[in-house]
Amino acid sequence: MKKKSPGLERPRAAESEPLMPAIISPPNKTEEDRLMDLEEVAEKLGNISTRSVRRLIARGDLPQPVKVLSSPRLYHSDVVAYLDGLKQKRDTATQNTRRKDTL
Repeated sequence: MKKKSPGLERPRAAESEPLMPAIISPPNKTEEDRLMDLEEVAEKLGNISTRSVRRLIARGDLPQPVKVLSSPRLYHSDVVAYLDGLKQKRDTATQNTRRKDTL
């Protein structure tokens, strides 16, 4: 029988650390920022047409798309930022309307 060196022994299964961590961390922001095709963007914006998405891009409301194999894509974070901007405009307009009512 061959003798093994003490330093080269493999740890037993019970002694080794688990392969998966016990706590799963939330995804990084960069992992969340994925590319979306225009159909996905249209659906995210309330089931509008892809033509309307192209109009928003042409108007400058949405940024210019990134081309992936000649297919236009937008970053998820850009779409969310656009929706947040719309929400902020709505909230500002509502506040201004309330001020006029009280004056």
